[in-house]
Amino acid sequence: GIRRFVWEHCVDVNRVLHRLRHAGATISASKLFLCVPQVLVVGQLCSYQGRTPDTAKVDKITHWPPCTTKTEVRAFLG
Repeated sequence: GIRRFVWEHCVDVNRVLHRLRHAGATISASKLFLCVPQVLVVGQLCSYQGRTPDTAKVDKITHWPPCTTKTEVRAFLG
């Protein structure tokens, strides 16, 4: 049932946090999101339905002015 799922999830989170601590990693509380339906990670909106691109980034690309030189094309492509 759901209780078992929640318990297993808590055990998994605890295991990950323990491994991070053992490896000497630190966690920023201001960047930590728990129990949220969706979160923005590196330009991707991650939710239960899957991943979708960040709408702000998509809008920026779709409204980008046309490239007129090779340098602008290279800058656009990264």
